[in-house]
Amino acid sequence: MTAIDPRLGKLAARLLRACPDAAASQVLARALNLMGWRGLIPLADPMLQQRTFLIGVRDAGLALSLRHDGRAFRACAAVAAPDFFLHADLADHLALLRRQEDPDTLFFQRRIDIGGDTELGLWVKNVLDSIDWRSQLGLF
Repeated sequence: MTAIDPRLGKLAARLLRACPDAAASQVLARALNLMGWRGLIPLADPMLQQRTFLIGVRDAGLALSLRHDGRAFRACAAVAAPDFFLHADLADHLALLRRQEDPDTLFFQRRIDIGGDTELGLWVKNVLDSIDWRSQLGLF
């Protein structure tokens, strides 16, 4: 797996700046729900129910806010204290998904910020680690 050229990440982040947070949150919620319906994410897991999530893409200036309503993810208004948050530049988010970087390494290098409920954060990490992005979604 080849690394993502940092220039490409910066270009994509600039393009994403034009996307409103609410629209990006809707897209992420739909993508997560689709993954759940395909069996990649356990949408019915009690760990998710009534929890709020904030995914920040620093270099794109995006704050994607989600809430799990007990059945599915929904875009929501940003909350001051989400149950789980993850902030990183776009290239670092992609490196995590592609398993090119370890979350702990990025955390200690201060390239990502993770916070909120520790148990929920570990649950999210384990679920994301269990997905074979290449074969399941053909993204990379």
